[in-house]
Amino acid sequence: MGTCFAINEFSAGPLIWVVRSLSKLLLTLKSEKTSTTPSLMAAAVGISEQNFPQIINNIAGVICTCPSNWSEQYRFNVREALLTSKLIQHPQQVFFVEEAIASLLPELDAANGEQVKLSDAQGSYPAKTSEHPIVGNTLVINIGTTATEMLLVNVPESLTQLTYNDFMLHSFAYAGKGIEQDIICHLLLPPKSRQSRSETPSDGKTTASNPWQWQPSIPGLDQMHWQSLGLEELELPRVGEPDITARIRLQQRLESSLLGQAVLDAALALKLILQHQDSFTLELADQRWILQRRDLESQVFIPFVRRLNRELNKLLVARGIPTEAINQAILTGGVACVGTVNRWLRQKLPSAKIIQDLYLGENGAPNCSRVAYGLAMLPLHPQILDIPRQQYTDYFLFTELLRLLPDRSVSFGEITQLFEGRGINTRTCQQRLLAFLEGELPSGLIPSVTDSTWLTQSSQDNPDYQAIATAPLFEKQGSLTYRPNTQQLLSLRRYLDAIKASNQQSLEEPYTVNFALEVDR
Repeated sequence: MGTCFAINEFSAGPLIWVVRSLSKLLLTLKSEKTSTTPSLMAAAVGISEQNFPQIINNIAGVICTCPSNWSEQYRFNVREALLTSKLIQHPQQVFFVEEAIASLLPELDAANGEQVKLSDAQGSYPAKTSEHPIVGNTLVINIGTTATEMLLVNVPESLTQLTYNDFMLHSFAYAGKGIEQDIICHLLLPPKSRQSRSETPSDGKTTASNPWQWQPSIPGLDQMHWQSLGLEELELPRVGEPDITARIRLQQRLESSLLGQAVLDAALALKLILQHQDSFTLELADQRWILQRRDLESQVFIPFVRRLNRELNKLLVARGIPTEAINQAILTGGVACVGTVNRWLRQKLPSAKIIQDLYLGENGAPNCSRVAYGLAMLPLHPQILDIPRQQYTDYFLFTELLRLLPDRSVSFGEITQLFEGRGINTRTCQQRLLAFLEGELPSGLIPSVTDSTWLTQSSQDNPDYQAIATAPLFEKQGSLTYRPNTQQLLSLRRYLDAIKASNQQSLEEPYTVNFALEVDR
C-alpha cells in the first residue's frame, strides 16, 4: 500500500520497514548463519548451545502480548513478521494475550493444579512471588511504556473454570513515555525552572557531586541552544492526559534534533534519579536546572495518580463492586515502583494484599518481566485464550462479509444464515458482524484520525483511505436491515485485494485452535 510514517519532522519511512525489521530480529533466533544481523546472536539461559537451535526449529506456536485496545492491524503485522522470519509456518500458530492477563498468570498455579516453578543456576523456585492464595476479586495494573492496562477478575477456586469472558479489561494511552514527556513540559520547559549557563558559571562539581554520574551521551551539546527546539510553538499535552495527537507532535519534534534526543534521554534519567535523591543538577545545551524530587512528585506523579484513580473508579463501577471487595492487587510495569503510585494503591485498597515484582537480579534490575513469564504460562491456562478472536479475526470476518453480500437490502438474520452456511459459528462473532453492518470498519484497516498524525501528508492523502472514509458501507433501512453501497463495496474489495497481494497471510480462512491442557481427574 506504500504507506509512509514520519519518524520525525525531517525523515520518513515505509511502514513495511517496521514489519521487516521485526522479522529480521526474529530471524536471529533461527541461526546466526542465516541472520541478516550477524552482530546479534540468540541463546537461552539453562538451554545448551546444541539444544537451542533444535528447540527453535520445532516451535509449535508463538505467544505474543498485545495491549487490550490495540488494533487488529497490530496483530496482523506481528503475525506477518513471524511468518516472514520462518519461525512458524502458519498464522494460526500465533496467539495473543492482553498484557494485564499475562501479568496475572505467574501468580496462579496451572489449571490442572500443578505448581509452576522457574529454574536458574541456583536451582528451582516457585513462579509465584506471593504465598497468598489468589482467589476472589483480583485487580491487575500494568503500567507499560505507552499504555496503562487494568483488569478485574473474580478468580474461582478451580482454575479450570476461569475463562476469557471472566476478565474485565480497561486501558488508557498514558504510561511511562507520557510521564517522561510531562517531565519535559512541566519541569524543563518553563523559563522559571531554568537558568542560562552563561549567567551562572558551573563550579565544575556537578558530575562529581552526582552519585548517579549521569550526563548526556550525545557530543557537541554545549554549542547548542535550548530555544532551537521551538517547543513553545507546539500545542503541549496536558499533564497526566493521553492527548495523543499533541504527544505524537511533541515526540516528532524532539526526535528531529540531537538536542531533542538528549532531552528525551534526560527525562528518562530524571524519572529514575529523582526517585532516589532529593535534588539533581542538570546541564544541557546552554541551560542549567536544579531539579527537586518534590516537584517531580507534585507536578507529574500526583496528576498521574489522580488519572489512575479515575480510571480505576470507572472499572469498579462497570464491574459493580466496591474497593473493599478486592482481595488482592498486582502492580507491575516500569512505573510500578514509584513511591507515589505505591502509596496511592495501598490507601485505595487498605484491606487488599498488594503484590509487586520480585524477579530482580543482583543489581536490582529485573531478570525478566512478569508479562514474559505470563506469556510462557499461557499453555497451562488454555481456557483463558480469546478463542473467538483467535479463530475468526476481524479481517477474516470482514472479507467474508464483503464476499457473501447480495446486491440488495439484507437483514442481519440473512447475514448470519449466510455465514452459518459457510460453517462459521456466528454465536461467537455476532456482535462484531453487527458492528460492521452498523458502519464500523475492522480497527486499523485504514488509519484512524489519531494514527494519521504519524503519517506523511502524501500517505494521509492516499486515495484508497479517502475513498473508504468518505461514505459508510451500508445504509440502514429499518431495524436490522441494511443496503450495501455498491461504490464502497468496490473500493473495499479492491483495497483488500491489494493487502492480500502484498502479504503472506490469507484473509479468507478461519484458524483452528489446537490448545488443550491435560487435567488430572
